[in-house]
Amino acid sequence: MKRIDEKIKEIEKKDKRNNYSFIVIIIIIALFMGYALQSEKKISQQSDEINELGQTLKEANDSLENLATELRETIETLEKSLTPTGLWENTLKSNTAKAYIDYLTQTQIEVLFPDEALDKLQNEAQGTAAWLFCGRMNGNNFTQGVSEVIRRSGANGDDIAGTKPEIGDIINNNEIERITYQLFDDNAGNVNKNTQYPDNKAWKRGVKAAVLDVKMGGDAVFIQVKY
Repeated sequence: MKRIDEKIKEIEKKDKRNNYSFIVIIIIIALFMGYALQSEKKISQQSDEINELGQTLKEANDSLENLATELRETIETLEKSLTPTGLWENTLKSNTAKAYIDYLTQTQIEVLFPDEALDKLQNEAQGTAAWLFCGRMNGNNFTQGVSEVIRRSGANGDDIAGTKPEIGDIINNNEIERITYQLFDDNAGNVNKNTQYPDNKAWKRGVKAAVLDVKMGGDAVFIQVKY
């Protein structure tokens, strides 16, 4: 009987050891599966990140290609604008007073059509046409001038800078911002004070303008300009 009891106890011990081993194996398997799931999840996340990065890189590459195309077109436009014909075509396309004034006063590129440019500047170009006081005549001398003549057809710039402006001249406001008016009153010999432009249409310092008309009010000189 003793041997049987011992045998039973031995079997029970083996069963316990087997149970422990089984539990350990189950735990190991569970840990492995957990690790596998975590690894799979991490791999999936990394795959998504790689896909997103790939998409971002593709978009960046597309943007760079578009930018390169734009730069090539800009370079072509600039190269064309550096020719006499290209500069004239760009001026016509812009059709602003500033564009025609810049065309006529620049000295780097040949001006092919000065007369046509001046005509379009005076009659067609977009811009502000305004009247203002520009100086006084003291006998034959022009004094108190508020601008400087920088271009006159057929004349040298140094000889005309301080002279009374003439129709067709290009002048520069080299002093302070000037109040401007829409109309000139011939009867009063002065600008119409009721037609003063708002501040945003004042003639700013450093801005060039074309002279459209010149009128006298006593010894005072008034000009209509476009800028």
